[in-house]
Amino acid sequence: SFRSSFWIEEHQWFVRCLTVKKTIYLYNLPSSFCICERKLPDLWRSIYPDDNQQEFYNNITTIHNETFFNQLILPEIRLRNINDLHIRFSINDQFWSIVPSLERLSSLNISYHTDHFQSHLQALLDLAPRLRYLCIDQDQSLPLQISLFKYTNKSVRELNLQNCNYLFDEEECMRLCHSPL
Repeated sequence: SFRSSFWIEEHQWFVRCLTVKKTIYLYNLPSSFCICERKLPDLWRSIYPDDNQQEFYNNITTIHNETFFNQLILPEIRLRNINDLHIRFSINDQFWSIVPSLERLSSLNISYHTDHFQSHLQALLDLAPRLRYLCIDQDQSLPLQISLFKYTNKSVRELNLQNCNYLFDEEECMRLCHSPL
């Protein structure tokens, strides 16, 4: 048992237990948490006396499930420390209330990019001053998205377009190199 004095008093080692779909996750506190599953935990328990659910959500730094925000999420939940995000467009209103800040975001993967969602991506870029890596994927072969040449963000250092299902010619590559992104 992790509730013994050996763990709690002598070692100050606290454990949190989560279940997501029949899978049990045990980890010690404090620690950051990555969401690779489609949904939030079904069950949440902790032996740390000051632990609470908002503290758990504050420690989520990575979301690697692009449809995560499509589920029903309680309105009081806030994810304030996201630094690695995979998201599928379009972005719903729930996303903006749950993720109040993208100040820490350094890596962003976008799926299903089209010019139709240009304002969504530019809004994300505007709120992410520390963004270093941007990956844009398309699920299907689409014509070149003109918006790729219009996005602006001064902090992006690496742009990954490998999964765009489009072959850039030399002129388009040069335009991208000189784009404001």
